Amino acid sequence: MMTMNTATALNILQLTQKYSLYFTTGILVLGIISNTINILVFTSFKAFRNNQCALYLIVEALANLFQLTIYFFIYLFVLTHGQDSGASSIIWCKLRASFIVICTLVAFSSICFCTIDQYLSTSHRYFFRQLSTIKLAYILLTAAFVFALLQSIPFAVFSEIQGSFCTVFNPFMTAYISSFYYPILSGLLPVMITSKCSTNRSWTSTNSPSSS
Repeated sequence: MMTMNTATALNILQLTQKYSLYFTTGILVLGIISNTINILVFTSFKAFRNNQCALYLIVEALANLFQLTIYFFIYLFVLTHGQDSGASSIIWCKLRASFIVICTLVAFSSICFCTIDQYLSTSHRYFFRQLSTIKLAYILLTAAFVFALLQSIPFAVFSEIQGSFCTVFNPFMTAYISSFYYPILSGLLPVMITSKCSTNRSWTSTNSPSSS
C-alpha cells in the first residue's frame, strides 16, 4: 500500500512539475513577445517619435524584456541542472541581483513618469503643460537609472551563495528589503503615484472649461 501511495505521489509531483514548466514558460515567452512588440511599435511609427510617453513606454518595455529574459534563463537552468544558476558562480549571483533591481525600478519609474506626463500635458496651468517635454523625459529617465543603479549596489554586495541558494542573508539588508524595498519602493509608492496622477488627470479632464 505504501509503495502504491508513493508511486501515486511521485506521479502527481511529476505531473505538477510538468504543468508548472509549461505554464511558467508560456507566461515568460508571452511577456517577452508582448514587450518586443511594444518596442517595435513605438520605435517604428513616426507618430511616436519625439513623444515622451512613447519614450517612457519603450524604456519600460526594454526593462521588462531584459528582466523576463533573466528570469527565463534562471528557470531554464533550474529545470535542466536542478539548481539555482546563481549558486554556480558568485559573480553571476551578484550581477543577477543587481540587474533585476535595476530593471524593476526603471520599469516602475517609467510607468510613474508616463502617468505624471499625462497629468502635466492635460493640466489647466500653462506652467505644468510646459513641463511635458522630451527633454524632461530624458532627465527623469537618467535620474531613475542612476537611482536604480545605486539601489542595486547593496544587493550586489550582500548577495552570497549558501548551500544551493544565491540570495541576501545579511540581517540588516534583509530587513531593508522586507520593510522598505518590496512593500514601499517597488510596491506601494509606484501604485500611489500612478493612482494619484490618474485621479488628478481624470478630475482635470472632467472639470476643464471645454468639457462644460
